Amino acid sequence: MDSSDSPRRWSPDSWRAKPAAQMPTYRDADALQRALARLARLPPLVTSWEVETLKRELGDAARGRRFVLQGGDCSENFEDCESGAITNIQKFCDSIRNNTPIDNTLESAHSTMTSILGRMAAYTGNEVSWDEMVSAGAKLDPKLNLPTDGRGDGPERV
Repeated sequence: MDSSDSPRRWSPDSWRAKPAAQMPTYRDADALQRALARLARLPPLVTSWEVETLKRELGDAARGRRFVLQGGDCSENFEDCESGAITNIQKFCDSIRNNTPIDNTLESAHSTMTSILGRMAAYTGNEVSWDEMVSAGAKLDPKLNLPTDGRGDGPERV
């Protein structure tokens, strides 16, 4: 490894020396500086021992001694990064790691019914209650028209 490939020493500002291919342009430079100053006063998102543990465990995964399970959304919003949501993701990952699945069937059914009502409201442009939808005789089509692999009815096998 030549000296140009060697890692640079990390510091809180070392990211500024990296290429910024997707940086937004901020119209208010003063507001940006205030936000950066506020962020600089906040505690770290992770502790140094968490970083060291992660490095060790990723090394174990690279050697085939562990597997990596990543939780979270690829497009989180700052508003979604609150303790309840993070705790739920952590519980889900822990349940998989510990082979103790979480039975949240009732919550899933409620969420699905809420999604159906939301879609119905969006289609009709009106508020819709479950009772109104049922009394109106709305039919939900269970056919999903999933592709098959030629071995009968069902989802495509990959």
